Amino acid sequence: MPWFSASARYASTVECDGLSTVSRSVWVFEVPDSGARLWEDAQARALEIARRDEHGYLNGYGRRVEWKLIDVATLDLLGDTVEDGREVYSELRDPTDAELRRWPARTLFDPENTPPHQTGI
Repeated sequence: MPWFSASARYASTVECDGLSTVSRSVWVFEVPDSGARLWEDAQARALEIARRDEHGYLNGYGRRVEWKLIDVATLDLLGDTVEDGREVYSELRDPTDAELRRWPARTLFDPENTPPHQTGI
C-alpha cells in the first residue's frame, strides 16, 4: 500500500473574541492502491484523519473554544515504503524580527547543545 503525508490547517476561535490561533498538523498514512482513484482516495483519507482533530471545549473563563479544520493544505505521495529518517515536512519562511535579534549575522549555532522541545502530541 502506498504511503502519503498530509498537512492540515486549523483555526481556533474563542466565543466573543473570534480567531485566536492557527495551527498546522502533519500525518503519515497508508492508502490501499486503487489505481486511477489513488489520489482521490488519499485526499478522502487525509480529510477523514484531519476531521478527527476538530473539537470544542469551555475555557477557564467559561467561553466556548472551537478548533475547526480550515483545509488539507498538502498531500504528498511518499512511495510504497517509508524509510527511517524520511522527511515528511519542511517549511521555508522569512525570519521574524525576534529571530533576527536573537541570531545576528555570523552567529555560530550549537545544535548538539540545544535540546529539542516537545510539541505536546
